[in-house]
Amino acid sequence: MTTDVNGRKYATVSETKAGSMVQVDEGFTCIKRGDQRTVKAGKEGLYIDCRCGEHYLDGQIDFDGGDFYVGLYPLPHTPAHL
Repeated sequence: MTTDVNGRKYATVSETKAGSMVQVDEGFTCIKRGDQRTVKAGKEGLYIDCRCGEHYLDGQIDFDGGDFYVGLYPLPHTPAHL
């Protein structure tokens, strides 16, 4: 399943890169539901900023070997100057 219970598509591993924008779903203890974050590249892979510092995305990959991040939704990228 690459969608949540409401049919909203999760961000995919293959399309999410540094600079991608994502929105966070519920269930994160370090980020408030609905918050938007820019994906960044770190020493240990892709992450988003959180209250604890860095929330690495590898822990959000579907447990059944899927190509999506559970609890993260893709957002259109908006250039910083807009």
